[in-house]
Amino acid sequence: MSGGGAFDEEGNLVGVIATGVGDEHSFVSLFWPAIYTPLEPKWPPLLAGSGTSLAALARTGFCTIRNLDDVIPFTAEDGTTMISISADP
Repeated sequence: MSGGGAFDEEGNLVGVIATGVGDEHSFVSLFWPAIYTPLEPKWPPLLAGSGTSLAALARTGFCTIRNLDDVIPFTAEDGTTMISISADP
């Protein structure tokens, strides 16, 4: 169902279902690219107005992201920030 959560075999939320009602296959938008997207939180007051990311918040204990070290940001030749995933199944 579009907009529903997509979970891995351990029950961890990994994305949002984009399409798939009645289809044999579904397309899922994964969350991992959002981990390093800059954001400006409005709450809690301690963080309000400061530029941060979900990765930075996880590293300081404000949230939990399992296997965060497997999601690696890097800068492409054109200056674009890209994300690489390194996982050992």
